[in-house]
Amino acid sequence: MKRTPLFIYLALFINFSFSQNNSSEIKIKSITETETYTNTSSDGKKYVFTSEINQTTYNREGEKISNIRNTYFNGKPYKTLITDYQYDDNGRIKLENNFVVEDSLKYFTNYDYRNNQLAKKSFRFIENEKENEFFEAYTYNKNHKLISSLYFYSKKDIDSDFYQTNLKVKSLYDKNEKCVEMDWTKSDSSYKYNKYKYKWNRKNLITKEKEYDKNGSFIKTTSYKYSFDQHNNWIVKKLYVKKELVKTFYREIEYYE
Repeated sequence: MKRTPLFIYLALFINFSFSQNNSSEIKIKSITETETYTNTSSDGKKYVFTSEINQTTYNREGEKISNIRNTYFNGKPYKTLITDYQYDDNGRIKLENNFVVEDSLKYFTNYDYRNNQLAKKSFRFIENEKENEFFEAYTYNKNHKLISSLYFYSKKDIDSDFYQTNLKVKSLYDKNEKCVEMDWTKSDSSYKYNKYKYKWNRKNLITKEKEYDKNGSFIKTTSYKYSFDQHNNWIVKKLYVKKELVKTFYREIEYYE
């Protein structure tokens, strides 16, 4: 079996595109989000490539029904991840059914709740003679507000008792439970991830991202600019570094009548 890239599984946990900002009271039926990035060739020409198309459908209660995530490599289709959702009697997601089409790989994401709050998401599967384990645990303050989360990805040989942690991400949240910092620097050095800090506006949208290395040295600032539809939901999101466009997200939103 061909190895499925890590970012496919990360998408299930750290969905950091902030796509679910549905500010209107009009019920959304589906959102199709296309992510593109801009590359500059050696001759100075700029080229735009699609990196992901992500379609989510909702019922009239606003619950997610299904998600289809198509990823691309060098502008060509690469992997398709299909997810559907099961809910408990309180209307909370209790299970995700996931299927990577190209690898015929099925696995389930479990949601665990304590004191009526999400405590942990987790799943594991075996691929290429290795057992992979993912989980994200959540911490709340005495007022039941989310203050931090910790994400782990570990793997081990199937005949071993010991997991090796490859990825460790700690996120911090403000009083409105918005993520203001993500620290990837405790991960395996092969991932070379850094620390990110985020600024939000009153519409609950990211406006600025600052990136730092593991020593705390500043690397760059990414600015976010948005365009909105008549229901005040964003339909275009552009990311700039030093006033240069590096990435664009487009959303097609279908509403219930």
